[in-house]
Amino acid sequence: TLKKTTMKEEEKLNPFENLELANLLFEIGSTEEARTEYYKTATAFLDRELKDKAQELFVKIKELYPDDDDLGGLKNEIDNYGEQEEELDLEERKKDLEKKLPNLNNKHESRIRYTVAVMLKEFAKYEKANRELEKLFQLPKSREKIKAYVLQSQICFDQNNEEGAFAVLHDAIESGEFDGKEIAPIQYKLASLHEKSNNLQEALKIYEQALKQDAEYLDIVERIKGVKDLIEKAEAESKTKKEVLEKPVPVVETPEKEAKPAKVEEKREEKAEERKLKPEKKTAGIEKKVTLQERILYT
Repeated sequence: TLKKTTMKEEEKLNPFENLELANLLFEIGSTEEARTEYYKTATAFLDRELKDKAQELFVKIKELYPDDDDLGGLKNEIDNYGEQEEELDLEERKKDLEKKLPNLNNKHESRIRYTVAVMLKEFAKYEKANRELEKLFQLPKSREKIKAYVLQSQICFDQNNEEGAFAVLHDAIESGEFDGKEIAPIQYKLASLHEKSNNLQEALKIYEQALKQDAEYLDIVERIKGVKDLIEKAEAESKTKKEVLEKPVPVVETPEKEAKPAKVEEKREEKAEERKLKPEKKTAGIEKKVTLQERILYT
């Protein structure tokens, strides 16, 4: 198994110098000693937050020692670098907040649970975030509770659960727990989801409902104007397309088709005239010849 160096040894180890040593050992045929130094160097790179260098060295170690049993352990160490620290930091912060809850007599529990849920969402810990929100939903009405519904709908949307996102907000509105300005953030979020889904008419209707509750909430006036512009543009495009489809296609008669029969008729008349003239000329010629013979005979 891979031997891990102590913290004191790691602090002294210079990964760049140790890499040269490992390469030298491999060149002179001390492959086992070189293997040990390569692993130590990779760990030292991680200790100095040089993950890319550790990854490069891992590729080299895999080429030199393709069947080594410790390759999997080193790969996991590199792949998970930084995540353990992040997870630990997140859990510590969560525990610290939870410790404060009993001492506050639930006065700020909604705010703390909402803060924890936001933090968990940012780290894509969706299940844990939802657990915090479900606990918050059991508490009395508060500003954070309203925002919690908005947050939970966004979590659903981030997980491609569009139906769930709509359901969360609809349930909050229909619960009757919130009224007046309290409900405007939930309606605004619901309208924005409809807008993202291109349900523009529904988005406009809900935006206008939120406007009646709180005309100064975020950019609601601009949102309404933007959705109206999109609807007008879509209707204009649809009308133009419909007019093009319904417009009758005119039948164009080419002048060539009209002129052609006239020319044919003229040619027919010309040929008929020729036929009339030819027999007359032929007959006249014959009569002239006969008359001449008669004259000769007479003479």
